Amino acid sequence: MLRLAAPGREISKEEFEAGEPRLRIDLINAQYDLKDAPFPVILVVAGNDRIGCNHLIDRLHEWMDARYIDTHVFGRPTEEEGARPRFWRYWASLPPKGTIGLLSGAWPLNAVADRVTGQLGKQGYARRLEHIRQFEREHAEDGALILKFWIHVPSQELKKKLEAARDDASRNWWMEDIDWLVCEHHAKAAGPIR
Repeated sequence: MLRLAAPGREISKEEFEAGEPRLRIDLINAQYDLKDAPFPVILVVAGNDRIGCNHLIDRLHEWMDARYIDTHVFGRPTEEEGARPRFWRYWASLPPKGTIGLLSGAWPLNAVADRVTGQLGKQGYARRLEHIRQFEREHAEDGALILKFWIHVPSQELKKKLEAARDDASRNWWMEDIDWLVCEHHAKAAGPIR
């Protein structure tokens, strides 16, 4: 699927800087409007560029009122989480009405990672996707607004980004073994996952 995704429209740094003040105002106004909403907002940020996802989350915290953003980062399940149903940790992290839950990684990334690394076969992956659809449908029917963002970087760009971060002492602390694993499995994940 991702092989077919065309890169989005790029804007220059100058264009971004010119539009940034308006965007910040619009985001904070939307956040305050949502404070009185009779539903929660669930923002899911995932993708093959974990460092880029973290930058996006940091930017949202910088631009918005962090008092009304409940952020959770999901890696591999802890021992306690592993002893419970798979989606328990997501249910436990969902935001109440009038707030924004920012979930990093979460169910989309874990499903893809489990399939690419062989922990899920074709049928298991299909069942997991159906479980995800049901999970999201139940929350949407209950009124939740679910927004999912997949941060994707092409293979060569991801490798260059990781090598640059590895070689820069001020940035290499960001990196984890999982980043190189993602890079290694990039081609498999970018193709059709069946």
